[in-house]
Amino acid sequence: MKKMLAILCLALCAMTALTACAGKDGAEDPKCSMTMSELAEDIMGKVQFAMTMPVDMTNEDESAYITESTGLDPAWMADFSININMIVSADNLWLAEGNTAEDAAKIAEAFEKEKQSVIQSFEQYLPEPLERAKNGQVVTKGRYVMLIISADNDTAIAAFEDAIQ
Repeated sequence: MKKMLAILCLALCAMTALTACAGKDGAEDPKCSMTMSELAEDIMGKVQFAMTMPVDMTNEDESAYITESTGLDPAWMADFSININMIVSADNLWLAEGNTAEDAAKIAEAFEKEKQSVIQSFEQYLPEPLERAKNGQVVTKGRYVMLIISADNDTAIAAFEDAIQ
């Protein structure tokens, strides 16, 4: 009887531990199998990007530029990789892991603001990059957020979603 009670207690403890890791809806918080820089490198290996430049958010000037233009606060991010378009290209790949779900929502808003800025920058300029920018997408999975503007958003989104389980 004591053995049965002990087994029952252990099972109850295991169940409690497993459910404590679950989110509000019972789903676990997805985790990325790599850093945001590694994920960016993986996506860039699968999708051709024209003229992108990495942004160093630890650099005060670069961080200030991104924060002023999008409202993105580096304090919201546990990890990130930001690759912006250069002159005649609309291509962008922004990846971030939010510290919390609330931070991820704020990051998604900032990424959407950047997408709108890219669209606006090409409205009176070049039709091909304008269409590419209009087709850009902000994708969220758990605390992870991606802005993708490329010739093959679907492949980039698949790679993003595959890396986050």
